Amino acid sequence: MKYDVYTYPVLGIENHFVNGSFAVVLKNTKIENDNYVFEFESELDEPTIQAHVNAGNASIAIRVRNRAFYSELFEFESKNLIITIPFSDIGEYFSFDFKPFVLLKKAINAYVNTNADKIRSGYAFNLIKGNLLAVGAAIKVEFNEKYELFGGAGSFLKLKIDSEDDNNLPYLNIDNHVIYIMLNRTDFNLITSVNNSPYKEILLGNLVFPIVVDLLWQIKSKEVEVSENDWGQPLMELIGVAEVDDLDPFQAAQDLLSNPISLSSKKLNELISEEDES
Repeated sequence: MKYDVYTYPVLGIENHFVNGSFAVVLKNTKIENDNYVFEFESELDEPTIQAHVNAGNASIAIRVRNRAFYSELFEFESKNLIITIPFSDIGEYFSFDFKPFVLLKKAINAYVNTNADKIRSGYAFNLIKGNLLAVGAAIKVEFNEKYELFGGAGSFLKLKIDSEDDNNLPYLNIDNHVIYIMLNRTDFNLITSVNNSPYKEILLGNLVFPIVVDLLWQIKSKEVEVSENDWGQPLMELIGVAEVDDLDPFQAAQDLLSNPISLSSKKLNELISEEDES
């Protein structure tokens, strides 16, 4: 897994110290046991702020965001910090934003998850001026390809970033029954194509299930002809249905994605099943 790291300039704050420094450095990134793992090292050299940290009144912390679907605050217990994020927590996106702070403890304790559904939650995190002692340079990590989350029947789906370099590549690997979902190069929320076929720009969200249902409904409704589309026939073969009239998009999508990528997709599957039966 290859990745790129971008570091942005230090942000200024009202009482920014001038006789010291604060930084959080990304030392290593790896994929391990279905987790993204980030290893950080902090550097703080400013007497007044260091005194607050030593006394336990403040801590170095880092806020992690993964698009709109994941946001969390991690506190350094020592100079080093290892952040482990399960694949199931972050959905489909592979771009991470890290923002380091030195915060008073009461600010860290006030960081509240306002929604029980972690993946889609909104977070209340009020950085009151008096609680924010320092802000470090922001770090962004972008993986240049999506790590495969799928196992079993779901392994036919792959996400890629749509780029000019990919224009001449064969997106469909019939031997491996691969269907590539191409993401908009400037906004990973949008799909630009499926294999070589143009695709209406719909919101991807963090769920693959609706995409599969939508593709199957295009076939079911005769919006696309199986024989005239480069993903239609492989998809029909994967679900094991010979005739379009026999296709049940909801059931077929659930059978293909037998290993849901997140609790949210599992809940959605159950909801759709209940609605379909009613």
